[in-house]
Amino acid sequence: MVPFLKKIGLVLTILLLSKFAFSIENPTISSRSNAMGGTGVTYRDITAAFNNQAGLAVLKNTSAIFAVEKRFSVATINQYAFGLACPTRSGTFSVTATQFGYTDYSEQKLGLGYGKRLFEQLDFGVQLDYFHRQISGYGSANAYTIEVGIISSISKSVRVGAHVFNPIALKNNGELQTQLPQQLKVGISWQASKKVFLTSDFINDVKHNYALASGMEYKFSEHFYSRIGFRTDPQKYSFGMGYNLNNLKIDISVAYHTVLGINPQVSITYAFRKK
Repeated sequence: MVPFLKKIGLVLTILLLSKFAFSIENPTISSRSNAMGGTGVTYRDITAAFNNQAGLAVLKNTSAIFAVEKRFSVATINQYAFGLACPTRSGTFSVTATQFGYTDYSEQKLGLGYGKRLFEQLDFGVQLDYFHRQISGYGSANAYTIEVGIISSISKSVRVGAHVFNPIALKNNGELQTQLPQQLKVGISWQASKKVFLTSDFINDVKHNYALASGMEYKFSEHFYSRIGFRTDPQKYSFGMGYNLNNLKIDISVAYHTVLGINPQVSITYAFRKK
């Protein structure tokens, strides 16, 4: 009886993941992004290694990020992410790794990225991705794809960006024959003042309806930030805080999914000093 119930639970979990989780669908990484509705197309920091590699182009120091997110308030379903970006004279190179799932269902993504400034107001980024999905009793699948992005500064305070995930519509190879989703994100951000930062992303995913994500960041002091955001389809509301201490940044966020519940996330970023 117990193995049967376990299998039923697994099937229900897979159904939820396929409809709501956005796990293999290239989710936005970092608590800052999560707190502001899942935005990230125009960000120019280490989180660009996950969200839009063009944002890596202006990185000055080698930086690392580690993020943990608990999905749907279920203790055993977590997402872990690690990223490392190294700026050079030829551009910024990055490596990323994400792990999602639990014992009977897991997904991994590895990425090798690159960002470079093409012109004074235009940055370009690209990344090669490898995916692996494993479902206990059902088999596994592997796939490769690419991501491409650009960011342009149209003024000192306004940036626009675009990011395409899986533009060539690749399929998994293995026992689980599924197609990787195709996704286009277009974003705009405005540094309204020294304290207020506003951002919005428009998301077009071929497997889901159009969505809008928006967020605001308020700088209380040199070290503390507060953030709020929302997203449509799936409907989410989010908030969070950030603490900066020299080269160390600690961000926390909570996103409320109207169907699946609360998703808390913590991320830690560190920028190494130049020798």
